[in-house]
Amino acid sequence: MDEKLFKYLKIFASRSDFEFIIEKAWKYMEKLDEECQDDRMTCTVRPLCEKRRWLSILIKSGVNEANIPRFCYELQVKIVNRMLEQEKYFYEPEDCAIYLDDFFLLISQGAPYTLAKMLENEEYDDISWKIEGYFRTRFNKVLALDLGESLILYVDEKLWLFDYIGNYMIYNVKDERIISKSILLALIKTMNRYYKHEVKVYEQATDAWILDLVLFEIGDTQIAQDKTFKEFLANGIGDIAPFAKSVNFKIEENKAHLLMEVKAYCGVPQSIYEAEPVTFGEITGVFKAMNDFKETMDEWIEKNRASLEKTPESQKTTESG
Repeated sequence: MDEKLFKYLKIFASRSDFEFIIEKAWKYMEKLDEECQDDRMTCTVRPLCEKRRWLSILIKSGVNEANIPRFCYELQVKIVNRMLEQEKYFYEPEDCAIYLDDFFLLISQGAPYTLAKMLENEEYDDISWKIEGYFRTRFNKVLALDLGESLILYVDEKLWLFDYIGNYMIYNVKDERIISKSILLALIKTMNRYYKHEVKVYEQATDAWILDLVLFEIGDTQIAQDKTFKEFLANGIGDIAPFAKSVNFKIEENKAHLLMEVKAYCGVPQSIYEAEPVTFGEITGVFKAMNDFKETMDEWIEKNRASLEKTPESQKTTESG
């Protein structure tokens, strides 16, 4: 879709224009659903709506369950169950949504209706405690971010979102918008804890922040002039550049810093000129990229430590000797 048309429809389209577009899209997707479900192999292995994206949209929007494509949904529930069992599927699921009642059946076969009753009674703290406990018994590394009416779990580098008001959960959250700066900061703190880093946040502007990660301490700032180090750094920054608005490296007070500028606009745009809101997937992607970069750099530094610790004076002495 043309970017200008997309922004216009999102902000300025009249109700009738918007309804026209939605109606056409709905009819098209209904036809696509029928075609996909008539060919069960295609629906299972390579669904026509790209990883069941349309199904997840229907669930998140709260449409009547009668309008949910049943076979496709049954497969989605099985996919979530496979992820709980740490088994692979034909493709890597993203933004994979199912109803909470069905999720409760997967994790609490003995008493799923107890969780459903707790949801009905708005006992969100207790539900979060039970869900988190379930994950901690099955996965290696779990961190929780309790937002009251929702729960976020970062589990073995995959984000799970449980929306108690919407009555759905999402596995491997990517495209969900972060609706407030407080949630963004809380997510950054959670990522810091998960990767055991101390990433400082500099609020450069309302729509962009700088994440500052100390990579390592150095005894000689001449390391920045080392040819092999500069080559390694250029390649490494090139690999992580797609995850941020900009990437920089600096040496300050004998510490090497990685600086990544990330989107920080939260909420819903009120104008076509406003920045696109940051998503959960963008933030988790940045932190994973930073962590991978640091681990690779640590290995490289250790491997090349002897040559890097040679000062220009010692190198000259060796050469003259």
